Amino acid sequence: MSDSTLDQTQVVEQEDDLHSGEPLKFDHLELKKIAAEHLQKHKCTSIRKIGEGTFNKVYLLTMDDGFECIGRVAFPNFRYYKTESEVATMEFLAAETSIRVPKVYAWDSNPSNPVGAEYIIMEKIPGVSLGSIWVNLTLDDKKHFVGKILDIMLLLFNTTFDKIGSLYRDSKTHSYEVGLIVCDLFFDGKRGDMDLDRGPWKSTGEYLGALIRSEAVYIKAQRDDKGSSKDDDDDYDEDDVDDILQACAEMEKIIPYFCPSDPALERFCLHHSDLHLYNVMVEGNEITGIIDWESTGAYPTWMCADYPEFLMGRNDVEASEADNWGNKEEFQEAVEDTILRRFFLAEVEKRDQSFARIMKESGKFKMFLTKTITLRDFPNHVKNWIKRLRNGSDNWDYDPFSVKNYTLIE
Repeated sequence: MSDSTLDQTQVVEQEDDLHSGEPLKFDHLELKKIAAEHLQKHKCTSIRKIGEGTFNKVYLLTMDDGFECIGRVAFPNFRYYKTESEVATMEFLAAETSIRVPKVYAWDSNPSNPVGAEYIIMEKIPGVSLGSIWVNLTLDDKKHFVGKILDIMLLLFNTTFDKIGSLYRDSKTHSYEVGLIVCDLFFDGKRGDMDLDRGPWKSTGEYLGALIRSEAVYIKAQRDDKGSSKDDDDDYDEDDVDDILQACAEMEKIIPYFCPSDPALERFCLHHSDLHLYNVMVEGNEITGIIDWESTGAYPTWMCADYPEFLMGRNDVEASEADNWGNKEEFQEAVEDTILRRFFLAEVEKRDQSFARIMKESGKFKMFLTKTITLRDFPNHVKNWIKRLRNGSDNWDYDPFSVKNYTLIE
């Protein structure tokens, strides 16, 4: 489908949901009608698709007086929970913090509603995405926005809960509470229909154990489901399945070595898991809002104390290394990212010593989480990594301040 305004006769949209294999069906006219009613407008004159992510299709709705809002229509793979949690999270942040989030005008987590799908109608945050202007900013401008984003990260870091999971609002008491987690690691593909432990959890150990066991359950189901179609990317033969299940068993055995003993690392805070530049809206030199709160949840501080997503993924590069790079543009970007990461670390040290300390001490826990997430694709690599841990030959290099060596398992 193009980004052009939808034809009035095109009422039902059917497009494959890559995650569940189910089509997304909904009534555009009903969505327009509901938006106009809740906004107390005469009518919605146009609906235009402006984006699509892992969990939603996103539409710009325009009223007869020119007022614009956003309609997010959910894919069916995260039934009920994603919509409930996303709305609760935005309402909580609006009420309890100074973080600017979209105002929710209307929503429905029951796909049997007149629209025919779960939806949220929300405010269109003014401005443009930071990602759309990033390449044109000076280094000083980028530092300015990195500092502003750190402000938001610290507000989330210091908003704490007693469990790991996603945020919901009790319909009777209207209080906020942590419940089942909304995360593709527990819902992606056919996982959404499986009986998995999705929390909430009271400790890192409970969370990591549930994550590993969910992979084992999923792989066993793939093996046992030979008579029906499989996810295209998850077609494993018997040897693959045996290797993955063995890696799961080995990983579960060593969980106790990767559970923080420091209570500060077992504190649970809000974490926006998709804080990239296109989810930061700006006007001039100010951030006007943060969008896409759909997978936000309460996580251990060791997961949250880190660089923002857009500063991850590259090793530090010095300006003197130019001759080693063939692509000069990529080299300049890498140097700039290095400068911004160092600026971020310096600001963290000045603004929040707890965040800085946890960032220093969280390397081994993040490494274990990474191995857990990738064990399905690289089971033998994970098993070899465990062997290196047992003989003390593995080096840890995640620590952003200094390289440390750990001999963890006897």
